[in-house]
Amino acid sequence: MPRIRIEYDRETCIGAFVCVDQDPDHFEPDNGKAVLVGGKRDDGVYVLENDVDGDGMERAVMAAKGCPVDAINVRDVDSGEDLYWGFEH
Repeated sequence: MPRIRIEYDRETCIGAFVCVDQDPDHFEPDNGKAVLVGGKRDDGVYVLENDVDGDGMERAVMAAKGCPVDAINVRDVDSGEDLYWGFEH
C-alpha cells in the first residue's frame, strides 16, 4: 500500500472546501477553513503521512489540484515523487 505525505498551508486556505469534497478522508471543514485530519503542525504547515490505496492517493491529488489557492502538496513517500506541488515548503 503506498504511503503519501500531505502538506497543507491553512493560512493560505480561503475555505472553498474543494479538498473536503474531493478527499473527505483527509480534509474536513472547521471554522470557515479546511483542516487536515490528523495533521501535525510542522514549520508553519500541517503535515500528515498516511498509507492509502490507489483511490485514496487519487483523491488526495484531486483535492490538491482542485485547491484554488494551491494550499496543498502531495508526495509519494515511497518513490519520493511529488504528485502535486501547490506551494513551496
